[in-house]
Amino acid sequence: SVLSGVMIVLGLFNSLMEAYHTSPESGLATLGVVLTTTLVVAIVLPRMMGTEDDWWWLLRAVALAGAPWAAAVVFQTLVDVRGVQLGSSSRFRGVASNPQQAAVFLAIITGFVFFLVMNDPVKRWKTIWLCLMPLTLGMLLWTGSRTGAAMFLMASMAILFRRFGRFVLFAPVLAIGAFIFLKIESSAGVDLGVERLTSTDDTRSAAWAEMLRVATEEPALGVGVRSLIFSE
Repeated sequence: SVLSGVMIVLGLFNSLMEAYHTSPESGLATLGVVLTTTLVVAIVLPRMMGTEDDWWWLLRAVALAGAPWAAAVVFQTLVDVRGVQLGSSSRFRGVASNPQQAAVFLAIITGFVFFLVMNDPVKRWKTIWLCLMPLTLGMLLWTGSRTGAAMFLMASMAILFRRFGRFVLFAPVLAIGAFIFLKIESSAGVDLGVERLTSTDDTRSAAWAEMLRVATEEPALGVGVRSLIFSE
């Protein structure tokens, strides 16, 4: 399909740029990742989707991707909790490079898990999702990422719309209520470790401005991942 072709071209271009900006070895390593991941998703996977049950197994596989990640986090936490936090702060990054990366991953995984909690036709699987849901959602909130929280909120609204209809449009109202509650508990000196979710500080404008500058100055080749100032 066209989408498969676009995925493969983007992956190959990424490999070429990595070789150009970093080293041929790094480019070959990136190419290896593309061939073993993107190529499989773009070409092999569509040919395996023949029945409705195949699609359910695909959804379960994506959701279960969070299980080994969560297990690694639990193990590292037991060894030394500082290993899953960002520097001297209490923000959660898990086994990712930073909280934002962890939040995007967790928002996607938690969205899939929540969908399966609500819709998986096999009851024994629902037990697994009900156990995994609090773990991934708790880690998502621990990242303190407003982007990750917003991603999961939008996914939840889409999932619940089919069952509750327009009632899900009240979800932002509930989010505002949660925001007010967290502000009150923070003012009262109660620390739930998610205070950054209620922060109104602008932490994005500088990063977006820098990325826009790079895009306008080097629209074709960019500057390479290791030359970027921000992690976004």
